Amino acid sequence: MKRIKSIFLRVPSKKGLCFLCAERFQRNLATFHRNYNKLYRLIFMADCSNYEEAKEAYELGFDCLGTTLSGYSDYTKHHQLPDLLLMELLVQDFPIPVIAEGGIWTPEELKCVFDLGVHTAVVGTAITRPMEITKRFIKAIKN
Repeated sequence: MKRIKSIFLRVPSKKGLCFLCAERFQRNLATFHRNYNKLYRLIFMADCSNYEEAKEAYELGFDCLGTTLSGYSDYTKHHQLPDLLLMELLVQDFPIPVIAEGGIWTPEELKCVFDLGVHTAVVGTAITRPMEITKRFIKAIKN
């Protein structure tokens, strides 16, 4: 199966265009692509920043929901990460996999998100950026 980078999906959608064919996005176009996805066995993950975006993505036929953008949009930048409440609501309300992503820094946080029932989790910066890891150790020593 193919995995399409989320940045590939976001750029056209900011312009109101379909991420597969670059036509103006409409709900009937979503139905066409939902069938296209099944035919070619593509899986589409919606990078969401809040519940409303996740609900719309589910209604449009996305295969899984990610909390990737929570805390990164203008209207969610005040959310504490990881956004446990959002993860819990998505797991509870939608019958498709929820991918926990964003702000998972410790093994304890990772266990907590799995305890909420997410399908899987992404731990990125916490293990892939040595400068960020070092800053956290220095901050802990100075406090």
